[in-house]
Amino acid sequence: MNPVDTLAGALELRPGPARPNIRSTRPALVRALVQGKPAATVPDLLGRVFALCGGAHRLVARRAIAAAQGDDAAPTLDDRRQLQLDTLREQLRRIWLDWPAALSGHDPTAQDLATLRECPLSNRDATAGDVLRATRDWLATEALAMPASDWLRDWRADPRDWLSQWSAGAETLPARLLNDCRTRATLLGDAPHALRVHADTASLRELADRLRADLGFAAAPMASPGWRETGPWTRGADAGADRHANAWLRLGARLADAVCLALDDDAAAHHGAHWLQQGALMLNAGEGLAWCEMARGLLVHRVRLAAPGPAGPVQGRRADTEATTRIAEYDIVAPTEWNFHADGPVAQALRRLPPDAKPVQVRLLAAAFDPCVEVRVVGSAETHREPPHA
Repeated sequence: MNPVDTLAGALELRPGPARPNIRSTRPALVRALVQGKPAATVPDLLGRVFALCGGAHRLVARRAIAAAQGDDAAPTLDDRRQLQLDTLREQLRRIWLDWPAALSGHDPTAQDLATLRECPLSNRDATAGDVLRATRDWLATEALAMPASDWLRDWRADPRDWLSQWSAGAETLPARLLNDCRTRATLLGDAPHALRVHADTASLRELADRLRADLGFAAAPMASPGWRETGPWTRGADAGADRHANAWLRLGARLADAVCLALDDDAAAHHGAHWLQQGALMLNAGEGLAWCEMARGLLVHRVRLAAPGPAGPVQGRRADTEATTRIAEYDIVAPTEWNFHADGPVAQALRRLPPDAKPVQVRLLAAAFDPCVEVRVVGSAETHREPPHA
């Protein structure tokens, strides 16, 4: 079997109070997949394994390995720009490709798909500045029906009232879908318990300690004192996570995330390349940790490098070290593992649903938290499968 296919797995969601109501078949194969591999090859390998989030995984892997080698410098503008464009592209893909079925029960239309293909983010030949300017115009027309900066100003002033007003009046695809599912989605979910482990170095080191001590932690992470969630509504630059107290507002936060990313760079206003946080930390000699906020939430990689072999007689010492440095340990904690933990936010919401809840309700809940694997709804009137997202 292809190891990439094996790695994907699926999530089985069962409505009702019975425990457990989430079962993951996603195997913890990352360490086995990369252990012993040359460190220089791992970022591209993980970028291929996690294809749709590949840019974020590639970036964080590269920075974790660099930190293990003593380079934990602040992110460059290129790092910020890469993450900005990759995340913006992913958010819009999820809205146009996944939301129609998850929020309304209908696949995207041919016109919807044509609109997405016209998005300037697909232009890989233009400069980043040109792509972002064109994308803002595209968003204003196809997603918001108004200038992006005006939409974001009103969203930040009052997410609930603005989303209600805007989605009821605009005729764009995101507005129609959000308006149609509003009644159902506001009944799902509760106030977020935001994951903030990237807020300070001490919390990051504590997370690394838990990864080092417990091989199962990456697959089922829990923070002290309890479960946490991560998503576009828990960004480090936004202190208002508690305002997104249901699935509907979490969906709105995904659109707001795209709008923030498309605006001009502004560190004070948290726009553009300054919206998403990322960083790296040398933990010990040969051990590093890196993280970034990406489309689905907070992504963390930890790596420990094996000691390099002796330098060869012909090549320089640095070249030989780079060629022989290999992976001893590797851990990834992805947003899905926090959000779909057996006692996490989705599990809590599923327990409040009746056992015979319609699959459309479960799919809507899952879409708000956007898992990176296939979703299967079990134990209700029918069994439904969602296609994998990454």
